[in-house]
Parts: sequence; C-alpha cells; structure tokens
Amino acid sequence: MRKLSILALAVCVSPAHSALIGYWDFEGSTTESITGSTAGILVGGATTSGGAIAPGSTSALSLVTAGDHFDTGLDGTTISGLGHTPDGSGSPDKTILFWFNTSYTDGIQTLFNYSPEGGAGYGLNFRALILADGTLRMEVSSGFDILDLGSPLNGGNNHMIAFIFKKGDTLGDVDVYLDGTLLDGPGSNTRLIDTKATKLSSASYLLFGTDYASRHAVGLIDDVAIFDEALSLAELDSIAANGVLPVSPPFLLSILPDGPGSGSYGFSWASQDGKVYDLVSAKDLSSPPESWPVWEGQADLAATPPTNTLASIPGGGDGRRFFAVVEKDLPPLLTEDFEGGSPAGWTYADNGAGTAWTVGTPDGTGTGPDAANGGTLCAGTNMNANYTASATASIVTPAFTVPAGGATLDLSYYIDTEAPSGGADFGSIRLLDASDDSPLAGGEIAADLQGISVMWINGSFPLPAAANGLEVKIEFSFESDPDTAAFAGFYIDDVFVKAN
Repeated sequence: MRKLSILALAVCVSPAHSALIGYWDFEGSTTESITGSTAGILVGGATTSGGAIAPGSTSALSLVTAGDHFDTGLDGTTISGLGHTPDGSGSPDKTILFWFNTSYTDGIQTLFNYSPEGGAGYGLNFRALILADGTLRMEVSSGFDILDLGSPLNGGNNHMIAFIFKKGDTLGDVDVYLDGTLLDGPGSNTRLIDTKATKLSSASYLLFGTDYASRHAVGLIDDVAIFDEALSLAELDSIAANGVLPVSPPFLLSILPDGPGSGSYGFSWASQDGKVYDLVSAKDLSSPPESWPVWEGQADLAATPPTNTLASIPGGGDGRRFFAVVEKDLPPLLTEDFEGGSPAGWTYADNGAGTAWTVGTPDGTGTGPDAANGGTLCAGTNMNANYTASATASIVTPAFTVPAGGATLDLSYYIDTEAPSGGADFGSIRLLDASDDSPLAGGEIAADLQGISVMWINGSFPLPAAANGLEVKIEFSFESDPDTAAFAGFYIDDVFVKAN
C-alpha cells in the first residue's frame, strides 16, 4: 500500500498596477528594465550601491557629481506625452513617481528632466528641481512655479513624491503628492506642457538626475515608476506604504484528510476581501506554484473572509503530490469603454421628451466633447446634439456584487448644462438594488453634476457603504427643467468598478 505525501503551500500574487508602463527598482544592475519595454542606462558615476529608501528595496540609484544620471532610454513612442500636444488634442494622463533622499544644500539639483526637444521650443519640456533652500521648483521652457511643501526637501529624509499630469495641463495645473499629502497645482503659471513633439536628437529625453554640467542631483533616487493614468490619493497612499510592486506575506494553507482511506481532503486558508484564489497542484517542485495547473476546477474562488474552506477534494492517488493556493487580485467588478458599441446588459430609459442616452462617436461639431475620452466611442445624452426641455433619461449598468470591503467607481465624464439656478438641469449617479431596480437607500454617489466642462473629467467615487455585500446596478441619469437651453448634457466613458 502506497503512502500519499501531501505538501501544502500558499502563494500570494501581487500583479503590477494595470496602468504601470515603466518601472526601475535599481536593485544592483548597470542597466535597469522597464516593464514590457526597454532598458535604461546608468551614466557617469551613477551607481546602484546606495541605501534602500523605498519599501522592500535593498539598493537605490546613487548620484554624486556633475553628469551622474539615469537615462531611461524612452522616447515619445514609449510613453507618449504629458499635458498638451502640438495639435491641441491633449495627451493621456500620466503619473511619474519615485522615492528620493538628499541633503545637498549648495545649489539647485534636478530630480528628473523630461525634454523631447531639449527645451528648445515652447513648453517642450518638464523639469522637477530642488532649490538650495529645499523648496520644489517645476519648470517648462520660459516658465516655472515654486512649491514650498512645508519642510525642506533636502533635509536628508526619505520622501516619496509623485507628479500627476492630466490631459491639457498647464504647468500650474500639475498636482504633486508628497508623503501622504496630495497638493493641487500652484495654479500661477499657465504655460502649456507640450511634450508630444518628435524627438530631434538620438539622446533620450527622460532622465533622472541630469546630463547638464550644472544643476546635478546629489543623493539617492529609488523605485521610479510611470503610470498611464492620473493615480488617485488612495492609490498613491497604497504605493507609499507597500511599494510599486508589493509583495504580500505568505499565508498558511491547511490540508486534512476527510477520513482514513477516503482519498479526499479538506483545504482551508486565511482569505481577504478583494482577492480570489486558485487551488493548484503538481507532482514536483520543478516549477513555481504560480505556474501549476488548477486542481479539480477550483479556480477563481471568491474570498469568504476570514477563512476559505474546500471539502472533499480528491487527492489524486499519487505517491507524492504538492498543493498550493494562489491568491490574486479580484478582477474588475465592472468595466466598460463602449468601444464595442451599445454594451450588452446595459439598459436605457427616458420620458419621451426628446432626450435619450446613446453610444456613439462625439465630434464636437454640434455640441459636446470633441472626442471620446479613450478610443472613439462613449455614451452620452443626444450624441452631438443638445438635450431638450423637461427631459429625464438614464443608462444603467448590469448587476454586480459589491464585496464586504466596498468598491470604487472610476470613470471619465463630461457635463455641459445650463448655469445652475434652483436645480435647473443636472446629471446624477446612484445605486439601484439589483433585485427590483429600486433606488438603494443611502446609495447616492454623485448628485447635481452641473456646469460646463472644457474637457473630460476623471472622477473616482467610493461606493456608499450601504452597498457593501449587496448586488447592485449603477444608474447614470440626466434631468432638465422646462426651460429651453442649448447645452450638450451628460457624457460618460471608461467606466471601471474595482474592489477596495
């Protein structure tokens, strides 16, 4: 009679943020890799022998003398642009973040330099510098803003800083995150950041430190990351605490036989909201558990905190077998970019007054946005035409279940209404009870969306706690009063709901 040997393992998989397009960790290489693309180069006396300053880091980029810098090797085809573009259409949002530590007080030092044209043209660069007094200076060609962040940045302390660029930003619009605080742009300099232009030379134009003879950085820079979206305060806080690529601690997987000679087993492990689990198995340890095949169809198991359990799972009858549970981030609860046309499961309603939600291509020729926020299609009231008087119209998502830990709605929206006057015309967002499509008590997400948008607005809305653990739908609604007004109404795009 063979004795079955069972080994229990548990693996946490923490995938990169979906918008991460560039990442360098400076863990001891002469070159550094970017996620899915090219490698950067250490130039001059730059090394990766500095101390660790980012979570989980063991070394950092060390800059000492003039000419020391890190050349990312990136060009405009890799990371597109920041802010405005030459044709005026705007560039996708970006976040550039990193950790740094400096005690240099003898002059100006450059943290990073983003300059496709070497600063030769109108606004064609962005530089972030620390002045000798420790204040932050942000520059474009022929313009700058100085931000006093409360305490000197060159005091020898570790800092995480992020620069958040949104479509069409001027220098004064750039938001800055520092160590848990998100600061709105200083707002005084209206110079456009126009970085979409074609590179003129073979030199790359995103450097950390600088190749200038002056303004060189002295200190440490670590875990540089570029994201293809404007990260929220909550996302930045999470990165500040856990790092760009957080590593979850291991957890215990328990396996017990169902009974003598049964050949089946029960499994249990600690679980948490916002995660799903795969039970995987292999006969040996020649490959990592993340690559093992799923066992007996036990894939994408929803979390049931604080503990998940499985009963009566066949052991396979092998002389030796290994099992593991792989923890993964929960897939989006809902995602829709409207690029496939009118999406399945979405429903529409209106009162017949001449205003209705449709999916189409906005072109700005009559009214509304010049283009969709992403791609070519979006949803809106009377696409490319004005809304009518005394109208109510809504578009409702398919049902989804909100985890016990809550969820967040991210979307881009465009609002264009008559000037607010005692309610007037407005858009709103609320939750419906999926069991009967009635308004969920305490389910209001955003009310009285009014005004005139000059561009798409990126919104992030925590779903009300009243929805936690329930199956719900999201209703986007527009209502107009009896006055006739020539305005576009309410448009939405890139709807994304994620577990907290």
